[in-house]
Amino acid sequence: MVDVFEPGSSSTTVLGYQLFRNEVNSHMIPDVLIYDGKAVPNVKQILVESLESGQSYWFAYRVLNRAGWSDLSPILKLIAGKLP
Repeated sequence: MVDVFEPGSSSTTVLGYQLFRNEVNSHMIPDVLIYDGKAVPNVKQILVESLESGQSYWFAYRVLNRAGWSDLSPILKLIAGKLP
């Protein structure tokens, strides 16, 4: 599960989020859209499926408000856990 956090104090209403990841072990900026919540601002947690066990992934999100889409968040680097 990847948590998407609402930005800190803002005078603008958040309208939604998008979550991105990179291709497995690519070490590139996340550009694969895996969640499009542009009309669902209250969802801040999603289950990311189809990850390869033991592989490295990078995640980032962006926020939509009345001014448009934000820049991508700082990158979160994770290794998919191995199933028991």
